[in-house]
Amino acid sequence: MYINNPLNHKKLLLNTDPFRLRQVLVNLLGNAIKFTDSGHIEYGLKENTDSLTFYVKDTGIGIDRNYKSEIFKRFRKIDDEKTRLYRGAGLGLAISQDIVKLLGGEIKVKSEPGQGSLFSFSLPKKLINKKDIPNQKASTVDKKELDLMGKTVLVAEDEPNNFKYLNQLLQKYNATIIWARDGQEAINQVGRQRTDLILMDIKMPVIDGYEATRRIKEQYPNLIIIAQTAYASTDEMKKCKLAGCDYFLAKPINTADLIKTLMQATT
Repeated sequence: MYINNPLNHKKLLLNTDPFRLRQVLVNLLGNAIKFTDSGHIEYGLKENTDSLTFYVKDTGIGIDRNYKSEIFKRFRKIDDEKTRLYRGAGLGLAISQDIVKLLGGEIKVKSEPGQGSLFSFSLPKKLINKKDIPNQKASTVDKKELDLMGKTVLVAEDEPNNFKYLNQLLQKYNATIIWARDGQEAINQVGRQRTDLILMDIKMPVIDGYEATRRIKEQYPNLIIIAQTAYASTDEMKKCKLAGCDYFLAKPINTADLIKTLMQATT
């Protein structure tokens, strides 16, 4: 993987939503990795007169021109002999496009079958010098402030990479971790052993996170459930609350937000 950052030598910060920018880049990089079996991936940015262009370029399987308009639609996935083996809900690009629009930009794609893909988006250049930023102490979360010793956390998550991330993080805080790969398995796990807290993915096979939460709350109304979902909207938060979720985290999960939520849920 190659990184191209020509602005690395400049002490500048882009005035935008860092979490949303990171979410888009994670989605684009995740797709590039998924569809590139050999070759390389390059990501970086370019400075224009009035904007910054971020891009992710790969040497993967590419996209037929007839499908380019479809890939940005929710729950639409290209299904042919080259792509049907790759998992996913068909949401990442749709969500990324919505976020980029909210940030004032536009996402584009250039691709040819067998030649790889280039996804890029430009954001208005509102750069400020670091020296102009007040010298404020960064807000950090001290690892020692969170201790999950004696707590059993059920991670309901069908994507192995997402579970691996959460598992590694939770282990640092002394939690006992259980993994459920779908909503039905989450329900079964709670019935088999004591559980103190659940990180509930909303989009899961067999039974989704909404229904799993409702069924679990019927039996264990005091069990804390934290929803984790790629939808970062007010409507989605309301749906999670109505299902019985006590807290809400947007994907990709920000470590500081996760720790803060866990502290609130366990104190």
